Amino acid sequence: KNQLICPSCKHTLAYDQYGLLNGEGLDTLFLKQEARVRKEIDAHKAYHISGKTKLMSFRNHKLIVVGEGTLTINKEAYIYRGTIDGEDKILSFKVSSTPTLPSDIGRNVQIYEDNMIYQFEIDIPWLPTKIVHVGEYMFEMSINSI
Repeated sequence: KNQLICPSCKHTLAYDQYGLLNGEGLDTLFLKQEARVRKEIDAHKAYHISGKTKLMSFRNHKLIVVGEGTLTINKEAYIYRGTIDGEDKILSFKVSSTPTLPSDIGRNVQIYEDNMIYQFEIDIPWLPTKIVHVGEYMFEMSINSI
């Protein structure tokens, strides 16, 4: 009754009347997730992560789907390969210029550049948060290596 069950892996968490999951707050669980991602990156020198995405941006003052493709992040850049307004395009955003990514948890990540929003809608619910963790750590590494 008071359980959250992952539909994919069946992992189960009990929640109580205070909103704790297995006795821990969401802030603690978020920090644990971040630590796991950092270990994963440290263990793989050429770490990268990718996901299929629908690209949304403003057209006529409305946020709409303008393309589809793949968003990849590596130690140097976020790279979108796909379509924009029916044309094949590659966009690249430097990790060193992107300290954090706004995100709607479980839905998307957003990059703002030159007064333009690039909102990457991702169908895999856990991937946007992981991309945020990866991006923030890659940014830290980029400024610490200078």
